[in-house]
Amino acid sequence: MLQVQEQALFEWQVLTYEIPQALEFIEKNGHKFLEATPQEVEDLRYELDIHHCGDNPRDPSETIYKVPWNKAPISDQDIVLHHGFCYIRASEIKRVLPSLYYSHMLNARNNDIYEIVDNTALDEDQTIILRSSLVMALERKHLSTNRLKFNMDKIASEIWMFPPCFRLIHDHLNDVHHLKHFSRMQYYDILHGVNADCAKVERYMYSQFVEQGRVPLKKYGSYKYFIEHRFGKRGSCIEYSTPDCRVYAQTVKNQGECNGCPFSKNSAIDIEELGAKLTEWNCPDDGRFFSNFI
Repeated sequence: MLQVQEQALFEWQVLTYEIPQALEFIEKNGHKFLEATPQEVEDLRYELDIHHCGDNPRDPSETIYKVPWNKAPISDQDIVLHHGFCYIRASEIKRVLPSLYYSHMLNARNNDIYEIVDNTALDEDQTIILRSSLVMALERKHLSTNRLKFNMDKIASEIWMFPPCFRLIHDHLNDVHHLKHFSRMQYYDILHGVNADCAKVERYMYSQFVEQGRVPLKKYGSYKYFIEHRFGKRGSCIEYSTPDCRVYAQTVKNQGECNGCPFSKNSAIDIEELGAKLTEWNCPDDGRFFSNFI
């Protein structure tokens, strides 16, 4: 609660800043956003005009800043997203400050978690819970240590460390050697969230789809594209995050899709079988309530 109050106070303070004050504050805290080149502004002129929110026409001489997409909390109608950057008018730049503050607080909290991991001996049950809680943290930070990077080559032996939803999708993949589009995106997002290597994920999916004869080689190119796209390597180069599991549960609509959630009405597991399944996976009784939030 105190952190929420501090953030609200910070937002109230910085929104009173003038543009020079906001830019000075950003630079003092180790950030320096590039200005868009005249050619970029010209190429995006139409989009910038559409996204201009104001009664008067957009000032063509106003400086446009390129802010990495993950540092811009501004709603879609106020920005232009292009090649991984948000093109933000100088008059709106101070609205980036609350996001930088939140990122700083989040990284400080995650660093505390990593320090606990490095200095605490965990049993397998504790590791299951910890791995699940780190999915959201790992998506926001490229770790310098290999200790918390998931090795795709060991997925068969380390699948026990993943949350139930991922394990059920993985079981389905191994059973039929194919996943429908939405299920694949969820599978890639979770692997990206635990810092798996994109190239190794692609090789693994090739072995499942093509080598098992479920996807013709000539069609595999589109499958490979979406793997690289979810990892921020292709297209708009956005690194997709691992959303709250409720996002997956609420958006599964197509027949044959599998969101893996054992608590969802879309799950293939009957509720009577759920306890036995979690016991088979060695999920501790006192930790099973975490599964609702993984």
